[in-house]
Amino acid sequence: MRAPQQEDLLEPLTPEGKEAALLDPNTLLDPKFIEEWSLQGSGTLNGSGNTGKYIAPARIPATNPALVSVSFKSNGRPVGILLARMFCAPEGISVSIAGGDYTTYGNSGGHITNGESFVMAEQAGVTASVKWNGLNTGQWNWDLTNILFLLNIGTAQTYAQAYDGGGVAIPSPGTLEVFETGSSGPWIIGNFQLQKAGHFIYSTLP
Repeated sequence: MRAPQQEDLLEPLTPEGKEAALLDPNTLLDPKFIEEWSLQGSGTLNGSGNTGKYIAPARIPATNPALVSVSFKSNGRPVGILLARMFCAPEGISVSIAGGDYTTYGNSGGHITNGESFVMAEQAGVTASVKWNGLNTGQWNWDLTNILFLLNIGTAQTYAQAYDGGGVAIPSPGTLEVFETGSSGPWIIGNFQLQKAGHFIYSTLP
Protein backbone atom coordinates (compact mmCIF):
# COMPACT_ATOMS: atom_id res chain seq x y z
CA MET A 1 0.00 0.00 0.00
CA ARG A 2 1.41 3.37 -0.98
CA ALA A 3 0.87 6.59 0.94
CA PRO A 4 -1.49 9.12 -0.71
CA GLN A 5 0.33 11.61 -2.90
CA GLN A 6 -0.46 15.32 -3.13
CA GLU A 7 -1.98 14.90 -6.59
CA ASP A 8 -4.44 12.34 -5.18
CA LEU A 9 -6.05 15.03 -3.05
CA LEU A 10 -6.90 17.03 -6.18
CA GLU A 11 -8.42 14.12 -8.09
CA PRO A 12 -11.91 15.06 -9.41
CA LEU A 13 -14.98 13.22 -8.16
CA THR A 14 -16.25 12.68 -11.70
CA PRO A 15 -14.54 12.24 -15.07
CA GLU A 16 -13.21 15.36 -16.73
CA GLY A 17 -15.95 17.36 -18.42
CA LYS A 18 -18.71 16.17 -16.09
CA GLU A 19 -18.01 18.40 -13.09
CA ALA A 20 -20.95 20.55 -14.21
CA ALA A 21 -23.25 17.97 -12.64
CA LEU A 22 -22.37 19.50 -9.27
CA LEU A 23 -23.98 22.75 -10.44
CA ASP A 24 -27.17 21.14 -11.74
CA PRO A 25 -29.96 21.72 -9.16
CA ASN A 26 -31.83 18.74 -10.61
CA THR A 27 -28.96 16.33 -9.94
CA LEU A 28 -27.99 16.05 -6.28
CA LEU A 29 -24.61 14.66 -5.40
CA ASP A 30 -24.66 11.30 -3.64
CA PRO A 31 -24.66 12.05 0.15
CA LYS A 32 -21.75 9.67 0.67
CA PHE A 33 -19.48 12.33 -0.86
CA ILE A 34 -20.53 15.06 1.61
CA GLU A 35 -18.13 15.56 4.50
CA GLU A 36 -19.40 18.70 6.25
CA TRP A 37 -21.43 21.90 5.94
CA SER A 38 -20.20 25.08 7.61
CA LEU A 39 -21.12 28.76 7.88
CA GLN A 40 -18.93 31.80 8.46
CA GLY A 41 -20.99 34.87 9.21
CA SER A 42 -24.50 35.71 10.34
CA GLY A 43 -27.63 33.70 9.69
CA THR A 44 -28.53 30.04 10.16
CA LEU A 45 -27.40 27.06 8.09
CA ASN A 46 -29.20 23.72 8.18
CA GLY A 47 -27.11 21.26 6.18
CA SER A 48 -27.84 17.55 6.06
CA GLY A 49 -26.53 15.09 3.51
CA ASN A 50 -26.62 16.61 0.05
CA THR A 51 -29.05 19.47 0.81
CA GLY A 52 -28.68 22.65 2.80
CA LYS A 53 -30.84 25.65 3.66
CA TYR A 54 -29.49 29.07 4.60
CA ILE A 55 -31.75 31.49 6.52
CA ALA A 56 -30.67 35.13 6.43
CA PRO A 57 -30.65 37.23 9.63
CA ALA A 58 -33.48 39.68 10.25
CA ARG A 59 -31.13 42.66 9.75
CA ILE A 60 -28.25 43.38 7.43
CA PRO A 61 -25.21 41.92 9.24
CA ALA A 62 -21.95 43.71 9.90
CA THR A 63 -20.09 41.02 7.91
CA ASN A 64 -21.65 40.70 4.49
CA PRO A 65 -21.63 38.38 2.59
CA ALA A 66 -21.77 35.27 4.76
CA LEU A 67 -19.79 32.30 3.47
CA VAL A 68 -21.31 28.80 3.20
CA SER A 69 -18.95 25.92 2.50
CA VAL A 70 -19.45 22.24 1.74
CA SER A 71 -16.47 19.89 1.92
CA PHE A 72 -16.37 16.68 -0.11
CA LYS A 73 -14.78 13.31 0.50
CA SER A 74 -14.08 10.20 -1.54
CA ASN A 75 -12.91 6.87 -0.14
CA GLY A 76 -12.64 8.53 3.26
CA ARG A 77 -10.31 11.30 2.05
CA PRO A 78 -11.03 15.03 1.56
CA VAL A 79 -11.10 15.87 -2.14
CA GLY A 80 -12.60 19.34 -2.46
CA ILE A 81 -14.66 22.21 -1.12
CA LEU A 82 -17.50 24.30 -2.56
CA LEU A 83 -17.93 27.92 -1.43
CA ALA A 84 -21.01 30.11 -1.79
CA ARG A 85 -21.31 33.78 -0.81
CA MET A 86 -24.70 34.69 0.70
CA PHE A 87 -25.54 38.39 0.40
CA CYS A 88 -28.04 39.59 3.01
CA ALA A 89 -29.73 42.84 1.98
CA PRO A 90 -33.04 43.99 0.53
CA GLU A 91 -33.23 45.41 -2.97
CA GLY A 92 -31.86 48.94 -3.16
CA ILE A 93 -28.85 50.77 -1.71
CA SER A 94 -28.38 50.21 2.03
CA VAL A 95 -26.33 52.71 4.03
CA SER A 96 -25.06 52.66 7.63
CA ILE A 97 -23.63 55.91 9.02
CA ALA A 98 -21.15 55.88 11.92
CA GLY A 99 -21.91 52.24 12.78
CA GLY A 100 -25.65 52.79 13.09
CA ASP A 101 -28.47 50.65 11.72
CA TYR A 102 -28.74 50.28 7.96
CA THR A 103 -31.28 52.32 6.03
CA THR A 104 -32.29 50.92 2.65
CA TYR A 105 -33.28 53.25 -0.19
CA GLY A 106 -35.42 51.40 -2.72
CA ASN A 107 -36.78 52.36 -6.14
CA SER A 108 -33.37 51.51 -7.47
CA GLY A 109 -31.91 51.01 -10.91
CA GLY A 110 -28.61 51.08 -12.71
CA HIS A 111 -26.72 51.18 -15.97
CA ILE A 112 -23.71 48.96 -16.70
CA THR A 113 -21.15 49.50 -19.46
CA ASN A 114 -17.42 48.97 -19.88
CA GLY A 115 -17.01 52.74 -19.62
CA GLU A 116 -19.17 54.43 -17.00
CA SER A 117 -21.56 52.50 -14.73
CA PHE A 118 -23.83 53.61 -11.92
CA VAL A 119 -26.52 52.55 -9.46
CA MET A 120 -29.12 54.95 -8.09
CA ALA A 121 -31.94 54.70 -5.54
CA GLU A 122 -34.57 57.11 -4.22
CA GLN A 123 -36.99 56.97 -1.34
CA ALA A 124 -38.92 59.59 0.64
CA GLY A 125 -36.92 62.46 -0.83
CA VAL A 126 -33.52 60.86 -0.20
CA THR A 127 -31.33 59.76 -3.12
CA ALA A 128 -28.25 57.56 -3.07
CA SER A 129 -25.92 56.85 -5.96
CA VAL A 130 -22.68 55.03 -6.70
CA LYS A 131 -20.70 55.53 -9.93
CA TRP A 132 -17.60 53.83 -11.27
CA ASN A 133 -15.59 53.85 -14.49
CA GLY A 134 -13.88 50.90 -16.12
CA LEU A 135 -14.79 47.23 -16.04
CA ASN A 136 -18.23 46.00 -14.98
CA THR A 137 -16.91 44.26 -11.88
CA GLY A 138 -13.89 44.74 -9.65
CA GLN A 139 -12.63 46.73 -6.68
CA TRP A 140 -11.71 50.40 -6.71
CA ASN A 141 -10.49 53.08 -4.32
CA TRP A 142 -12.54 56.26 -4.12
CA ASP A 143 -11.33 59.27 -6.06
CA LEU A 144 -12.61 62.73 -7.01
CA THR A 145 -13.76 62.08 -10.59
CA ASN A 146 -14.40 58.44 -11.49
CA ILE A 147 -15.34 56.46 -8.36
CA LEU A 148 -18.09 58.42 -6.65
CA PHE A 149 -20.69 58.13 -3.89
CA LEU A 150 -23.44 60.61 -3.03
CA LEU A 151 -26.20 60.44 -0.43
CA ASN A 152 -28.56 63.41 -0.67
CA ILE A 153 -30.70 63.69 2.44
CA GLY A 154 -33.38 66.09 1.29
CA THR A 155 -32.01 69.60 0.76
CA ALA A 156 -30.20 69.75 4.09
CA GLN A 157 -27.17 67.50 3.77
CA THR A 158 -25.18 65.53 1.22
CA TYR A 159 -22.62 62.86 2.08
CA ALA A 160 -19.83 62.21 -0.43
CA GLN A 161 -16.74 60.05 -1.03
CA ALA A 162 -14.38 62.95 -0.19
CA TYR A 163 -13.67 65.13 2.82
CA ASP A 164 -12.17 68.53 3.52
CA GLY A 165 -8.45 68.38 4.18
CA GLY A 166 -7.85 72.01 5.05
CA GLY A 167 -9.49 73.52 2.01
CA VAL A 168 -8.50 70.65 -0.30
CA ALA A 169 -10.83 67.76 -1.22
CA ILE A 170 -9.29 64.39 -0.30
CA PRO A 171 -10.74 61.04 -1.44
CA SER A 172 -12.13 58.98 1.41
CA PRO A 173 -10.24 55.88 2.52
CA GLY A 174 -12.20 52.77 1.63
CA THR A 175 -13.29 50.85 -1.43
CA LEU A 176 -16.15 50.09 -3.78
CA GLU A 177 -16.43 46.43 -4.82
CA VAL A 178 -18.86 45.16 -7.45
CA PHE A 179 -19.33 41.37 -7.60
CA GLU A 180 -22.19 40.82 -10.05
CA THR A 181 -23.71 42.90 -12.83
CA GLY A 182 -26.48 40.74 -14.23
CA SER A 183 -24.53 37.68 -15.41
CA SER A 184 -26.70 35.40 -13.22
CA GLY A 185 -29.89 37.46 -13.01
CA PRO A 186 -31.21 41.03 -13.02
CA TRP A 187 -29.04 42.15 -10.11
CA ILE A 188 -26.11 44.45 -9.48
CA ILE A 189 -24.43 43.20 -6.30
CA GLY A 190 -21.60 44.78 -4.35
CA ASN A 191 -20.62 46.69 -1.26
CA PHE A 192 -18.72 49.82 -0.33
CA GLN A 193 -16.99 51.41 2.65
CA LEU A 194 -16.12 55.04 3.31
CA GLN A 195 -13.92 55.23 6.39
CA LYS A 196 -13.75 59.01 6.48
CA ALA A 197 -16.65 60.35 4.45
CA GLY A 198 -17.32 64.06 4.10
CA HIS A 199 -20.61 65.90 3.88
CA PHE A 200 -21.88 69.22 2.61
CA ILE A 201 -24.17 71.33 4.79
CA TYR A 202 -26.37 73.74 2.87
CA SER A 203 -27.71 76.94 4.38
CA THR A 204 -29.45 80.05 3.12
CA LEU A 205 -27.14 82.99 2.70
CA PRO A 206 -28.07 86.03 4.84
